[in-house]
Amino acid sequence: MKIHDLYQKLFESVEADMPETFSHTMPHTMSFPSMDPYYEYYRFVIAMAGHPESNSIPLESPLRNIPLAVAYTPEEFDMIKAVCKRMGKKPSELAYKKSQEPTTVNKVSPVAKRGKFE
Repeated sequence: MKIHDLYQKLFESVEADMPETFSHTMPHTMSFPSMDPYYEYYRFVIAMAGHPESNSIPLESPLRNIPLAVAYTPEEFDMIKAVCKRMGKKPSELAYKKSQEPTTVNKVSPVAKRGKFE
């Protein structure tokens, strides 16, 4: 039984596996039956994490329903290419270079350096 169904039964005072007082002891809890439990829920959680500044975070992406594979090593890249070839799939490469930190990333540690007296 899904948690949404359980709550619905509790709120409608229909017998459920949980005691009726369960709904009174839970904090404010909501379910989203019309929400896709995968990508749409993921974007929802990302927007919540960035709220209230999240208004600039788009709720959809051009890669919404497109599987993505990331190779961190040359060996992983070779594995992806080999399996694509075996399956007859032609991937689109989105990033071509070795991973690098952007120039905007802080490169100095915020942790104080060890002093003489330690």
